[in-house]
Amino acid sequence: MPGVFEGIGFSIDPGEMVALVGPNGCGKTTLLRCLVGELPMQGTVVIHGSRPRRGYVSYVPQVQRWERDYPITVGEVVAAGRRAHRCLFGRLSHHDREAIDAAIEEVGLPDLHRRPLSHLSGGQFRRVLIARALAQDADVMLLDEPFAGLDRDSALRVIDALRRRVARGVTVLASVHELDLVRIGFPRVLGLDRSTVHDGRPGDILNDEPVGMFRAQVAALAL
Repeated sequence: MPGVFEGIGFSIDPGEMVALVGPNGCGKTTLLRCLVGELPMQGTVVIHGSRPRRGYVSYVPQVQRWERDYPITVGEVVAAGRRAHRCLFGRLSHHDREAIDAAIEEVGLPDLHRRPLSHLSGGQFRRVLIARALAQDADVMLLDEPFAGLDRDSALRVIDALRRRVARGVTVLASVHELDLVRIGFPRVLGLDRSTVHDGRPGDILNDEPVGMFRAQVAALAL
């Protein structure tokens, strides 16, 4: 996609937990939206040997302020994650309800099932969107700045929830600005710099003595 990024490629194995890092404007959000099919692109996305199908990918976008004005509760939002597992107007099964309850518990909001979105803080709303993605039980999870607005304990709770999915073979790719959380929770890092993807371990990509333009830009994010 000229003007954003071009000529990049990478592969992620099932059961990997990967952080996508880079300076503002380098195309992290655009890349995730291309992978989930929200934006057109020239190229191919292949998941488990085939093109993505319904339910294969869950996506947590960046939070927009207007989204919280909908007259809907926490439980109803998370229940939307189960849509891929039932027909359009089908009722929630017992298994669906267990998955919804478990996802809300995992992000630390067990008492907020009936709370309207408009009554949530920004961090709580972010966790609701993550719970919706967890409840979906997709093969691949794409998350755009999942830790934005979260306190450290909540962020670590989310990392633990993602690790449990990875242990079951789910692939996680998350755009992350909080480099300390990258070092703690992500064994692999993709550093995006428009036409280049730097691939390695956190210690290789997030170098304290950066070499070249990309590492200098990434180091500046930690200031």
